Amino acid sequence: MKDFFFYILISMACSNSFAQKDFDWETSFEKSGFISTPDYEQTMAYFQRLADSSEFADFFTFGISPQKRELKYLLVSKENEKGIQTEMKVKKLSGPVVLVINGIHSGEIEGKDASMLLLRELLVTKEKEYLLEGINIIVVPIFNVDGHERKSKYNRINQNGPEEMGWRTTAQNLNLNRDWMKADAPEMRAMLKLVNEWNPDFIIDTHTTDGADYQYTVTYSLEWSKNIYHQTGQWLKENFVPYLERGVEDKGYLVAPYIYLKEWNRGLDGGLVYWPATPRFSTGYFALQNRPSLLIETHMIKPYRDRVYSTKAMFETTLDFIYSNARSLINLNKEADEQSTKMYGGEENYLPLAYDRSEKYELINFKGYEYYWEPSYISGTEKLVYTNSKKDFYSPVFSDHFVDKQDKQKNRYIFYEFYLI
Repeated sequence: MKDFFFYILISMACSNSFAQKDFDWETSFEKSGFISTPDYEQTMAYFQRLADSSEFADFFTFGISPQKRELKYLLVSKENEKGIQTEMKVKKLSGPVVLVINGIHSGEIEGKDASMLLLRELLVTKEKEYLLEGINIIVVPIFNVDGHERKSKYNRINQNGPEEMGWRTTAQNLNLNRDWMKADAPEMRAMLKLVNEWNPDFIIDTHTTDGADYQYTVTYSLEWSKNIYHQTGQWLKENFVPYLERGVEDKGYLVAPYIYLKEWNRGLDGGLVYWPATPRFSTGYFALQNRPSLLIETHMIKPYRDRVYSTKAMFETTLDFIYSNARSLINLNKEADEQSTKMYGGEENYLPLAYDRSEKYELINFKGYEYYWEPSYISGTEKLVYTNSKKDFYSPVFSDHFVDKQDKQKNRYIFYEFYLI
């Protein structure tokens, strides 16, 4: 009988220990009932604990913000050896490096919370540890750290959570996702050093929309047109996209390409466009470097919980794809670098930077909502009003582009770049 009670006591102690362990790793997002996000200090503390708890993770500082906050990144790699200088680690990594950037617009912060959930499964509960057998991951929890702490319930007034969200620009009122090429912000100069140091093979940049209404929880954008090495674009369009859409929808989330309205005063009836991003954006910048990048855009009106978990689904599906195609990705990037050097290294060929769109289009089934127009007493014109009635639109998508050899940038691109992403 004594042995029986001793067994019960040991079992209860172990049970409490495991429960406490699980509770310790619960994120602020989960503790809040999926409606809140941790502040800067809480976020960095969680990432530091991830590094402290795993032999495969290190937490580094790569810059200082104007308000003296540290810019940090977590390196997760089975090839990594703790305590070795960063430069030495670079030489030791043979698998592809995936860079995840969260909070470049810190009011759009789902990627940070999704990263915490995913990293816990990689490093603590270990159900996704297998990914580390083939890839290396760098996660920037918050890029715009000063804007992150300029938080308010009203920074993005139409966004459905979190309870408080950060500000779009930095303490110097610079928009980091317009700064990749010109690098005015000290945060961006630090990021570019990090990028040059690690030369990532695939980049993920996380955002939240502030535009049209539709049924999709999450959307994506990729560079596959004339602004990137053609084989890389083809690989993304023909191999990665079908895998991504299938994987995310299997996890329960509607997903579609990130849309741009062709005619803003006609809504979806005017058609949709795809445009090659210029290098002041993350995706356009990495396209110039011949590196595939994924822009994630969750839908601001969907609940914050759904936006975080759909971002996590995008992460998981992308990492699974890269894990299964690690060698082909590395070889593709190497080929792109070599061929681009040959193509643009001489005097005859010029690197294209300006593009125009043809009138070719294809029809797609886009899951939107019915809408109507009514007079706006503020603007003096009509405004678009969405309803809750679901509707499938068979919309033309204009995605055929060519290099504008006369270098005439069109007004529509200027308009898009000012407002989007």
